[in-house]
Amino acid sequence: MDDVTLFCIDGKLVQSQLEACKDFDKALGAKINLDKSQPKLFGRCDPCNEHLPFPIEAGLVKILGIWLGGPEAAAKSWNECFAKVNQKLGLWSLRHLSIKGKDLVLRNDPLPVLQYVTQAWPILANIARAVNRMVFHFGTQRWTG
Repeated sequence: MDDVTLFCIDGKLVQSQLEACKDFDKALGAKINLDKSQPKLFGRCDPCNEHLPFPIEAGLVKILGIWLGGPEAAAKSWNECFAKVNQKLGLWSLRHLSIKGKDLVLRNDPLPVLQYVTQAWPILANIARAVNRMVFHFGTQRWTG
């Protein structure tokens, strides 16, 4: 089986999902690689009550570019997002763009990255201030007519 992410609310659901994977294995022959499987518990799960065929790990997990797993996950996701946006705008600022070109760059390059992260985590106040400064600086640099 290729990479699969399952979100379960309790141990019973985990067991039923593992049974579904076994049925999938019988039908198609794709097995879960237990050596590579990494279960993570979020919220109020009690690891002692979970009977899983693999060890439970603590810490953060990155799924599709978004960090999950603890209170520090939001800050880590936003810091990485800000670094990406900062790098992109830094590269674009080396070009001599018109005001229309800068508008086009802002709408199509950094804005979708910011919107993607806001689907998982609300923007942090310090990141919002830094993005505002960065966009203002990018937009007010000299532009060509």
